[in-house]
Amino acid sequence: MVHSVEHAPAPSQQVLYDRVCRQIIDQAPGAAVAWYLMAAYLYYHEDVVIISDGMFEHLSAFLAAHWTAINHPHKALLSLEDLTTGSAYAIAREAYPAVVVSAAHRILREGVQLPAPASAPTGQLQLF
Repeated sequence: MVHSVEHAPAPSQQVLYDRVCRQIIDQAPGAAVAWYLMAAYLYYHEDVVIISDGMFEHLSAFLAAHWTAINHPHKALLSLEDLTTGSAYAIAREAYPAVVVSAAHRILREGVQLPAPASAPTGQLQLF
């Protein structure tokens, strides 16, 4: 009897979006909330990595440093305490908005590319 075992992709097969994430938040700082939530949801609830630990730490530090200036509809899900510890473990699976979960799954299915520079004025680019 042969049993089929599903294996997670080897680290070399995982696609990390650090460069894309960094470029997007450089254009639109509020998008850091979206990336933080998508990365956290996939990491903590689906055991999938889309950005490196270093990039997640960068997002956490960036959001903490720019907390008062960041504007995003899902910012209330984050806390400064979680950002300073670099962990989103406290966000329950059911607390993630459907749009976050959907966008995270879309990245897994389709990947993500940078928009053309003229497609959104600085500060207005958001994933959701």
